[in-house]
Amino acid sequence: MSTSDSSWRQIALCAWGSQYLAGGNELDDWFRHGVFWEAPQLFRSLPGRTLIAADFCAWLFWLRSRGAMRLTLHATESGQVPAGEDFYWGERLICVHFAEGCERWLTGEEIPGCTDANDAALEAAREASGEWSWVPDPGAYAGDIETWWCLGMGEAISVPETDWSASAARLQAELFPEDGLRGRWRLPDQTELRAGNKGDAEWSSLPTLPHSRSLTLPHRLLDYLHGEQARFSNDTHPKNEGNLYVCASAEEAARIDHWGERLDAWVDTLQRAAANERRWREGGKGGSMLMPALPDATVSAAQQDAASVPVTETNPPSAPRVIEQPAAQARAITPLLIDGIVLAVLCVLIVALAKVLSRYEWISLLIALPWMLYVRRRQ
Repeated sequence: MSTSDSSWRQIALCAWGSQYLAGGNELDDWFRHGVFWEAPQLFRSLPGRTLIAADFCAWLFWLRSRGAMRLTLHATESGQVPAGEDFYWGERLICVHFAEGCERWLTGEEIPGCTDANDAALEAAREASGEWSWVPDPGAYAGDIETWWCLGMGEAISVPETDWSASAARLQAELFPEDGLRGRWRLPDQTELRAGNKGDAEWSSLPTLPHSRSLTLPHRLLDYLHGEQARFSNDTHPKNEGNLYVCASAEEAARIDHWGERLDAWVDTLQRAAANERRWREGGKGGSMLMPALPDATVSAAQQDAASVPVTETNPPSAPRVIEQPAAQARAITPLLIDGIVLAVLCVLIVALAKVLSRYEWISLLIALPWMLYVRRRQ
């Protein structure tokens, strides 16, 4: 499985879309995501090829109005591909979970319904004129279109939660079993994966997965594997004069290929696991996800704590929650008090230094000598 723009787009759609269906965010928070800029997404019904939604926002709003609970991403199996359809089907399948079952959406290519009629008309025109004329296919000059086809409702499926710590341990043990290679195992410190983001503007630069301080391993593992795939592609590229295959025997080349296949398999597995993750909320307690704040959209810590208070008999949902806010005057005095303390400390230090220099004049040489050496070196 390649880490193409399409695969990152599918991961972001499931991860952010599931949070939207569960009420964890709103479309206004992330519809501007740059990962969706590269290609439009169409959603059609397979019977009759009816257009249901022309973008992912309309599709998610339609699913939410029908009572959809979450989205999960799966690998396409041979039995799930519709028979009798003559166009290319993708490698990913989205399952929309409802209370009564699971609705399956399979990615495939977009084919206009008038293609056969156009071909027949061109053939008739050639026969009538007796001349051959070539008409270019306009689809070759158009941008990519990612189409999702609804295959209908099926039985409900269970998607288990991922143990990310155990997955990281298995990944290290499988890909880097030798002691000499374990030194390469170092997860990146950053906790925001931004793969596949094509947005040029700062307001469109959002993480590929929702960001949570309590769940950073999906970001770090996928970012690490993304870098390993790029390194492997560079080390095995034919144009690289020092690629791994130059002096490799047949057995060594097979081992290199096998390692690359295992790396791709891990990327595919963890991509789908991250897309199906639901525990992006802080500590799993229902708090809001961490997203780039828009102007006038900041939430205080007291409001977040109040929002996470469970509904009990002593705290019914209809009872107003009183949030104690600090007075504006107290907030204004605090910076002034700090500035006053800093100023007083600086004054005391200056007076103390002056008294020391008046008693021990030779200390001034220790202060002037470094400055003189610095000036001389600059000259």
